[in-house]
Amino acid sequence: DTLRFTPGSTGGYSGRLIIASNAPSNPDTITVSGSGIPSTDVSNNVLTPDTYSLGQNFPNPFNPSTNIKYGLRTRSTVRLVVFNIIGQIVDDLVNGEQEKGFYSVTWNPALPSGVYFYRIDVHSVVKSSEHFSQIRKMILMK
Repeated sequence: DTLRFTPGSTGGYSGRLIIASNAPSNPDTITVSGSGIPSTDVSNNVLTPDTYSLGQNFPNPFNPSTNIKYGLRTRSTVRLVVFNIIGQIVDDLVNGEQEKGFYSVTWNPALPSGVYFYRIDVHSVVKSSEHFSQIRKMILMK
């Protein structure tokens, strides 16, 4: 993950970044500091991914909903599905063409507790040879 610290005005700044996870050392804290510098150019710094990615859902375990984030490095056809432990598709979250960028989908299932998996399949529209597929596990606890 990349964190960009860009103060909006000149002067010194400092703060803390707290990272919450399900790790035993939770939470981790990082001290950040920096200086704002005057800018003569205003630009639109929209972050775009360098690679395709599928993030771990958060929170996990979850109840009643969870968020799934993914990134597309080029305009692509995307299919994001959720399936159960025996491989049956239980939800189709994304199925279509999307521009490059970062995306987030909220899943709020009406399903029993259990282990579920989500899979993303990406095919670049810009570069036909580029494909990406990844599967991750999540736990629904009611």
